[in-house]
Amino acid sequence: MSKKIITTSLALLVLLSGCGDNGAEKEFRISQNLDKGNYQEVINELGDCSSASSKSDCLLQLGSAYFGKAGFDTISLGQELAGIENDGKNLSDDDKSKKFTSIIFSKILNKNTEIGLEYFSQVLGNKKSYCSEAKYNSINDEAKKSACLSINPILLKDLLDDDKNNNKPKDTRTVSLQDVIKFKNVIQDAIPELTSDDLVAIVNGDSSSKVLLNKKLDATKCALKAFDTTPPTSCNILSTKMNIFTNSKYTGIHSVIVKVDETKYYREVKETTTPGKYTSITLDISKIVDSSVKTNTNKVDGEDNFYMPVLSKDGIVSTLSGSIESTLNNKESFKSIALLVNTDDKVDDSTKVKKLEDDFCKNGGCTGTSGNLEISQEAVLAYINK
Repeated sequence: MSKKIITTSLALLVLLSGCGDNGAEKEFRISQNLDKGNYQEVINELGDCSSASSKSDCLLQLGSAYFGKAGFDTISLGQELAGIENDGKNLSDDDKSKKFTSIIFSKILNKNTEIGLEYFSQVLGNKKSYCSEAKYNSINDEAKKSACLSINPILLKDLLDDDKNNNKPKDTRTVSLQDVIKFKNVIQDAIPELTSDDLVAIVNGDSSSKVLLNKKLDATKCALKAFDTTPPTSCNILSTKMNIFTNSKYTGIHSVIVKVDETKYYREVKETTTPGKYTSITLDISKIVDSSVKTNTNKVDGEDNFYMPVLSKDGIVSTLSGSIESTLNNKESFKSIALLVNTDDKVDDSTKVKKLEDDFCKNGGCTGTSGNLEISQEAVLAYINK
């Protein structure tokens, strides 16, 4: 293990081990529970941090506990990323980038990762601009430094790279895992049953791992066409029901059951502002609709398989088209995603952005010019199937 890894790891461990009251009983107990993996106990004890002697340290500990619940440990992540450089001397730059991407994207599907990132972001006052290699060493607050390492894996990678030329200008990029999670959410809007392996296969373009993924995608494509005057004959649509909810929050949501090979897939769609065009509803497939939510019918195809739509923070039903607009059609978020999809240091940022644009738009479905594209739902579905 390199000196940089040891130094960074110890700095993180010291920070997480005892903050605030110089070894007070509560701090010691929290430290022990973090070390032992008793993450829920840490979360329960810290609460909302209102009584903490140091709110930033408390938020950092909460973030670490949620990361721990998700199996996303910053120190272990740093060692994994450094291992790509140290142990992969015979790998091409492209293969190293794919390994980096695989590690990152395989860890973000767990909801606890997203919650942890929210706490780390609060430590930073929601200012990602702190978290670049160029600014990192000028941060005087150790809590902010640790939060940055958790939010920006490229920063973590840069700090652990023993072979990096010290004369090279410091990296000014401030990418965020929060943007990557938004990107994941876009894909999951189209593929509710998305797995970590699916996500890695999509990002790295691994067609050999996408047989089942493509069936899930076909189900969504068919659901989006299910209410056409003449649905595609290639789609085996078993059931369609319109306006399945009476609850006003879910107005205009329709259900579709599609059979692909021998598997039934349950989808919910909603008409967009363009009449006759539908978008996929974000679903929580772990939660079947229960009696607390009124529906016009309790069963679909004889089965209780309505899934609960996901609501945004402002209480609006989340949709694929909405996620695309707020994430992929946001230049800052798109650039952040592009830099984490391709981490090859020999490729400049503008080329990475252009490459991701091309991946989305090569089959059409985009308007505008590079750097100012509008990516459509059709383009996203084509990207997933690339």
